[in-house]
Amino acid sequence: MAILWFGIGDAPAIFIIFIGTVFAILLGILSATRGVNKELVKVGLTLGATPFQAVLHIVLPSLMPAIFAQLRIGLALAWMCVIASEMVAVESGIGFMMIEARNLFRTEDVLVGMVTVGLLGFGMDGVFRTLQGRILKWRRGLGAHEFFAGLGRP
Repeated sequence: MAILWFGIGDAPAIFIIFIGTVFAILLGILSATRGVNKELVKVGLTLGATPFQAVLHIVLPSLMPAIFAQLRIGLALAWMCVIASEMVAVESGIGFMMIEARNLFRTEDVLVGMVTVGLLGFGMDGVFRTLQGRILKWRRGLGAHEFFAGLGRP
């Protein structure tokens, strides 16, 4: 539908990326709001916080880990949508190169494209995790690798 509405080029690619990511991120964040401790919000309001202050100082900080988790998922979805839209609706990019290589039976180029997509996705996630660690310094805890490394110790 995006190609029919917008033709070939950047517009359908942007539309595909938007549709593929925004609603997944929003639904995840909306779902996470159910996990906010209502008692903390009530305590804040009882102690004189305005509703805006309660949202800013209680709700938003408690949602930040879930927001970052959803943004990481959204980044992965957006990356998949970028490659998919390049394969279908754009005449340039890694996805387009991989489709052209497949059509010309150039397996090595397809494999190079696949490795490139994987490395770029891994790199973007690493940058995002670093950013998350810097913004959410107060949220640092025991990571999975630390947890499993400590299982062998008494």
